[in-house]
Amino acid sequence: MRRFLLVIAVTGCAFGQAMTEFAAAAAGSTAGAAGGRKLSDGITAVMGKVGGALDRAADPAMKVAPGIAKDKSALRGAPAPDSSGVPEPLSLRPAADPKPPVLTQAQLELPGSVREFAEPLPQLQPPPQMHREDLAQVAPGMIRADVLKYGAPASKISMFEDGHMVETYSYRENGQKFGTVKLKDGAVASVVEQ
Repeated sequence: MRRFLLVIAVTGCAFGQAMTEFAAAAAGSTAGAAGGRKLSDGITAVMGKVGGALDRAADPAMKVAPGIAKDKSALRGAPAPDSSGVPEPLSLRPAADPKPPVLTQAQLELPGSVREFAEPLPQLQPPPQMHREDLAQVAPGMIRADVLKYGAPASKISMFEDGHMVETYSYRENGQKFGTVKLKDGAVASVVEQ
C-alpha cells in the first residue's frame, strides 16, 4: 500500500509540473502575440504617415513653404536659379570664345634649350651577358658589383643562412647551365663551372 501511495504522489507531482509548464508556455505565447500585434500596429502607423507625406508632395496644388523658390521648373528637373552668390565651376560657365587662338610661326618655334631635349637620345647598348670565358675570371673574394659587370645571372636565389646573406647566381648560355657563383654577404664565396 505504501508503494501504491508513493506512485500516486510521484505521478501527481509530475502531472502538476506538466500543467505548470503548459500554462507558462501558453501565457508566454499570448504575451508574445500581444507584443507582436503592437509592433505591427506601430509599423503600419509609420508607413501610413510616410505614404500621406508622399501623396501631399506629389499633389500639384501643394503649398510651398516660405523661403523655398516657387519656380515650377525646379519640380520638372530643370535647375532652379542660384541665389547663393557662389560662382559656378569653370566647366559650367559658357565659353567666351569657342575658337582656339591662332599662333604665329615664331610662337610655334621651340627655344634652343628645349630643342636639345627634343632630339632623340642615342641608342643604349644592351646589358652585358656572362660567357664561359668571363666566368673563369670570377674569383673568390670579388664583390657583387664586379661580378655583375660581366653580366646579370639567368636566375638568382637569395636567403639568410646562419645570420649571413647568401646569394646563388646561375648562368646559362643557349639554354644550357654553364656555371654557378655563390656570394656570402656580397662577396664571392665559391665559383662552380660546369
